[in-house]
Amino acid sequence: MNYVSKGVVDSYWRYLALVGDKQAAATLVLAEALSTTPPGLRTVKQAAKDLQVSTKTIYSMVAEGRLESKKVGRQIRIGGFTGPEVADLESCFGPTHAARG
Repeated sequence: MNYVSKGVVDSYWRYLALVGDKQAAATLVLAEALSTTPPGLRTVKQAAKDLQVSTKTIYSMVAEGRLESKKVGRQIRIGGFTGPEVADLESCFGPTHAARG
């Protein structure tokens, strides 16, 4: 048996009531799930802005394993910046390029 969260089921019924079509409701639920950034995660663009570096640098740090990341659909989401990646940025670029807390 597959597990589906109550929130997903509630969203499905809400969309079904709005559009009246099962397939359209399921598509809307999927679109909502894929477009929502989970709490505590940032887009690559947000992470680059927070760390004051380019998106290319963020992608490089993810590829090297220096930033915690997750795939959400075809997109990458970046975890918190409290670990060694911030210290590494400070050592390379100085304190103005590190996340401010």
